[in-house]
Amino acid sequence: MMTTGMGRGDFRIERDCGLNGARWGTASANEIIVHDRALAVAMAAKSLSIDCKGEIRVVYAPTGEVIFRKQN
Repeated sequence: MMTTGMGRGDFRIERDCGLNGARWGTASANEIIVHDRALAVAMAAKSLSIDCKGEIRVVYAPTGEVIFRKQN
């Protein structure tokens, strides 16, 4: 089985118009760091905003590779 080595490390969840509110645990930020790939992708996939039509991304921090992208 081949592995990419991305199972652990830091993953950034980024959003064009900011991450805020109770679900993100932050008052105002454009990105948060999550240490688990599956959790980061699940959080981004479940994200929905009616006030912002931007994009949400999960980025593997060490390389800058976008591993998940969703338009709102």
